[in-house]
Amino acid sequence: MTNAIWGIVIAMALMFGIAFYRSTHQRQPAAHPRGSIRQQTQDRLRERYGL
Repeated sequence: MTNAIWGIVIAMALMFGIAFYRSTHQRQPAAHPRGSIRQQTQDRLRERYGL
């Protein structure tokens, strides 16, 4: 095989390996340290308008 074909084969193997790794190691979304932005906005409006 020529160098170009080896490059394609290695690139495809890397892409498959990364996809397989990411599918088996699901990352949990990072929680916002102070709660959600929406909750902060609601709290701020409750304080302002006394609701």
